[in-house]
Amino acid sequence: MTGFLRFLHADTLRTEHPLTLPGWQPAAPLTLWELPKGRALPLPPAPPAELVPDKAPSMLPVSRLVFAESDAEADEFYSAACTALAHGVGTCRALLHNGRPVCTVGCYEQSDTESYMAAGVTDPAWQGRGLARHLIVGLANELTAERAVRFACFPALCGFYAQLGFLRIGKIQHYTTDWNTT
Repeated sequence: MTGFLRFLHADTLRTEHPLTLPGWQPAAPLTLWELPKGRALPLPPAPPAELVPDKAPSMLPVSRLVFAESDAEADEFYSAACTALAHGVGTCRALLHNGRPVCTVGCYEQSDTESYMAAGVTDPAWQGRGLARHLIVGLANELTAERAVRFACFPALCGFYAQLGFLRIGKIQHYTTDWNTT
């Protein structure tokens, strides 16, 4: 398994079950959240008037917002998100300021019964204004008309999602490695 992961140059693993592989270190587990099908959360206040909601934003600037620190990750996200959108299994929401996204959230994978939200990001200069709250709740409420909504988050965000009304349903183990040191 380690050889195959090295061949793929995978440096992050997520699994529901504990894992022991040479060179892999456990990181903080991710928490799984859900909003059941048909359930809706109370919509927070609207964002400031200077921001324009966009239900189909250009994915290149969105990918640069989501992965501002890594062009390679931004390019990978751009490709995966565009593929999901082109195949009708994805949707993205953004708030734009002067045509540039300052907050975004999307759904880039779906099954027959679940929609998986991801990439909820707010530009640091715009944080603390309820923008993510507005986009995340709005998209989750849209998606629950047809499917349950699920996503995973790091421990630091658990209070935020609990406060919005999402239900905690489990944990995912998170492991990392650095192939340059193993």
